This record gives sequence, C-alpha cells and structure tokens, in this order.
Amino acid sequence: MTDFYNGADFAECSKGHSAKSALFYLENRLIFSFLYAIISVTFIEWGEKMRDYFIGFMDEFGYPDEAKAVLLKTYDAMRGNKAMANVLDTAFFEYTENTIDWDKTAETVSNVAKEMDLNDDTVIMVYLLCMTKHTRILYQEKNLPYSLFKDTFKDFNYKLRECHDRTGAWGVCCYRAWFTWFFTLERFALGRLQYEIKPFRGREPYTKHGVTLIPEETPCLNFHIPSSGPLTPESVEDSFARAYEFYKDMHISGYIPIMTQSWLLFPEHLNMLSEKSNIVQFIKRFDLLFTDNFDGYGVPFTTIYNRTFNGDIDSYSPDNSLKRGYIELVKQNKPCGTTCGVTLYKPE
Repeated sequence: MTDFYNGADFAECSKGHSAKSALFYLENRLIFSFLYAIISVTFIEWGEKMRDYFIGFMDEFGYPDEAKAVLLKTYDAMRGNKAMANVLDTAFFEYTENTIDWDKTAETVSNVAKEMDLNDDTVIMVYLLCMTKHTRILYQEKNLPYSLFKDTFKDFNYKLRECHDRTGAWGVCCYRAWFTWFFTLERFALGRLQYEIKPFRGREPYTKHGVTLIPEETPCLNFHIPSSGPLTPESVEDSFARAYEFYKDMHISGYIPIMTQSWLLFPEHLNMLSEKSNIVQFIKRFDLLFTDNFDGYGVPFTTIYNRTFNGDIDSYSPDNSLKRGYIELVKQNKPCGTTCGVTLYKPE
C-alpha cells in the first residue's frame, strides 16, 4: 500500500491540483492496483488449472509420451509469453461468451507463434486442446453423453498422428477451419464416421423411395471418414444405424438422407480393386452424383502413403492394389478426383 500512497506520490500528483483532487487520484490508483493484483492472481490460478486440465486431457486420450512432452513444453512456452497468454485467455473467454471468431483467432495464434519461433502445427494443437475444457461444459449443458465427447474428440488423436507421420511434428497440419464444427457442437462422431447437417449438395434434384432431395435446400447428414482404421462394411453399417437413431428429426418417410464427397468414392476404384474390397463395397452403398477432378495426385497419394506427394512415382513402393492403381493413373496421365455420393438409409 505504501508504494501507491506515499509522500513522493502525493507531491508529484499535487502539482497544479488541489489536495482533494490529488487524493482522489491516489485513491483511484490504489483501487486500480488492487483490482489488477486480484485479476493477475486469478489468471495465474486459471493458467495453473488449465495446465492440469491440459495434462489430464492428453492422458485421458492416450497421447504418446513423446507427443505429451512436446505439447506440454509448447504449452508452457505459450503461457510464459505475455502476448500469447493474452491471446489464449481472450480466445477462451470469447468461446465461453459465444463471440469467438474461430478463423481470426487461429490466424492470431499462428502469427504470435511465428514471432516466438514455435512450430505452428504444434501451437495450434495446444490452443485447440485448451478450448475443449469449455466444450465439455457445453456437452453437459445439452445432456450429451461423455462417450459422445470422447468419441468425437478422438479426431485430435488421428490428426496428431497424421501430422507426425507427414511432417515429423506433433500437432495438426490440416486446414484450421476443419475443427470449428467440433467446438460448436455441430459435428459428432458416431462409430466409424463423423456427421454434421448440411444442405443437399447434389447439382440437380435427387428422387428415390418417394423422397426428393433439393440442391442447397434439403437438409442431409454429411459425413467424414477419419483416418482411424479399416473402413469395413460392418463399421459403416453400425455408424449409419447410430446416426439414424441420433438424428431422428432428420427422418423423411422413414429414411435419412446421408451424403459425402470423398476421393474414396472415385469410380475408377471399381476397376482397380476386387469386388470384396472394403472400398468397392463402400462405393456400392451410394448413388454417385458427380466427380470433381483434382489438380494433380496429391490428395490420394498423401492419404494412401501418409506422406506428402513429391511427384516422383519411382520413389513409391506400391504394395497393394490401391497403390498400384494410382501409380498406373499417374503413368497414364489419367485424372483422379473426389466424388459426391448419396444414399437414403433405413435400417433393415
């Protein structure tokens, strides 16, 4: 208290002012300092609790020891930097207030990471893991089960390992906007697949079983296929059945419209692979609507070989039909692409 209310201070602020106004100045300065001290202690305490949560999350989801060490070291560096700590605190507060701009925040985090000379992929992963603390609360408020939270945020495990395999860094190297829908509780993992509601993306009306889907109008279940193991017919059926129960409001005449756009649906796979392959059986579940060709072969090669495509096919060692098929596509200079498919699902 004497630091803010002493003779020197009083004399300095008294110049050109009455004693009353000088005293008012000092009282307000004292109040400000007191509040600042409280806020500082609160944020220190909050930071310590977040660190405990951060460690707990990695343990809960079974992150590799090496990944945990790297991510925790990065977390400590981020919290130790005033600019980055302020970005994290602000982002978390805005998320709790539902005012966060996810794209802008990710960009800000990346910019500060560059100034700190930290790996951007690792920093973004740290930032996202911190945000899950509030996501748990949102799940509880909406009476969503813990099992759904656990299954949905396993996606971070898959992205963590993908990033390490492809770049050597423990982090996330896919486009940042991908994660927003997890935090807004608009994308959920139900078994093998992940779902969100989007308008039908066909380019013309689609009719089957007396149900008509109108482009950009009829709500459909759009799904994603995480890199989490084989895409067996049984796992797809199980996931569709779970989605049918979870999204009961989406039923139309007893069916639920399910769609995706993926390189896995590329029709040329029917010529590359055997009838019994998981991919062929997956394709045959859908009516294929259209294909958008890729500019090159980067997407399938990066996914199949789990490393960035370098353009030199002689450096690849194809050890299965799918890999050999794509090598032949490159040699023949044939296009490849991503295909949109739709199905009207009803459990048998």
